[in-house]
Amino acid sequence: MQITKVTEEKRAKKSVYKVYIDEEFAFTLSNGELFRYHLKVGQEITEAQKEQIDEAILKKAKLYVMHLLKDMDRTKKALRDKLKEKGYREDIAVAALIYVEGFGYLNDKEYAKRFVHYRKDKKSRREIEALMYSKGFSKDDISEALEECYEDGGDSELLAIAEHLRRRRYFEQEDDKKSRERTLMYLQRKGFSYDKIKKAIESAR
Repeated sequence: MQITKVTEEKRAKKSVYKVYIDEEFAFTLSNGELFRYHLKVGQEITEAQKEQIDEAILKKAKLYVMHLLKDMDRTKKALRDKLKEKGYREDIAVAALIYVEGFGYLNDKEYAKRFVHYRKDKKSRREIEALMYSKGFSKDDISEALEECYEDGGDSELLAIAEHLRRRRYFEQEDDKKSRERTLMYLQRKGFSYDKIKKAIESAR
């Protein structure tokens, strides 16, 4: 095997280098790592050397994922995207995710339920669902979490609407029809149905 190309890629704080073996992308290394492994274009590299570098890179990927999860919960897709941005190969990214998942640090189903639970009294079901798709949750995990967390028949949405009405001082606008209408339009844009909004207003009177 031969190193056929090394390209520099500028990052925010420092440059990294993409190394290609036999014209195929092999790994992304820092300047220090490139020097440590004595890699340069035209150099022959053995399978054992490549495995050694892969092992070191995988260790870095695992630590990086652990660092991201320590900061906040993330979906598998979000983590995979972060690893890709950092220049990790797909197989390295998958191996790192399997590693942290094996220790129970990564569980999309449980994260999905927590995600809904902490937002259902503040946002509409439709708004939460859209947010979950943007976070990278799977369709099945979203459906399961929403079904479980909305077993109350929609009471959570009524509480969320009531909170929005309180914040926007809806009941203090008795003589301001336009302001009240703006509040209703705002709630509908947030994803609350007209029937739920009407019910919440009637319940709060």
